[in-house]
Amino acid sequence: VDPGRRMGVAWPVRDDSEWPGYEPCEEASWWMHRARLLPEDRRRPGIRAQVVRTELRGPKSAMYTAYVLHVRTAFHVRGVSRRFSDFASLDDRLRARFPSAPALPRSHRLVGTLSPSFVQERRQQLQDYLDQVLADRLLAYSDTVTTFLALQGVQPLD
Repeated sequence: VDPGRRMGVAWPVRDDSEWPGYEPCEEASWWMHRARLLPEDRRRPGIRAQVVRTELRGPKSAMYTAYVLHVRTAFHVRGVSRRFSDFASLDDRLRARFPSAPALPRSHRLVGTLSPSFVQERRQQLQDYLDQVLADRLLAYSDTVTTFLALQGVQPLD
C-alpha cells in the first residue's frame, strides 16, 4: 500500500452482540475481515431474514398486524415491516414465476386474526416460509424476493 495514497473507509458489520453494529476500518484492511464472512466454499453467505416482532397498526376500526423483519446480508442489516397480505402477494408472484417455490400457509380465518395466539402461530409460519424461500439461492436472489426484503441490487458473489 502506497503511504501517500488516501485510504477509503469500509463499514463492516460487527455481529457479536444482540444488535449488529458497524465498525469503521481502512478499506485495505477489510480483506482480513472478509475471510471471516466467507464459508469454506468461498461463496458469500446468503440472505437471512428473521421475523423479530409483531406490531398492531392502523385505526381501531381497521387494525392489522405488521410483521417486523431483520434482513441481513454479508454487508447490510436493515429492518422492514410487512403485512400478511404482502407475504401473500410475494407468494403469488413467486409461484407464478417458479412453480416449485414453497407455498405460503394460508388461513381462511376471518375472526380473531388479532388474537395473540393466532399472531404468534402466523409469525412462526411466516418465519418457516422465509427460511424455505431463502434456502433456495435462485429464489433468494430473484428480483421478487430482493424487492420484498428491500434489498434491490443485491447479487450473489460467485
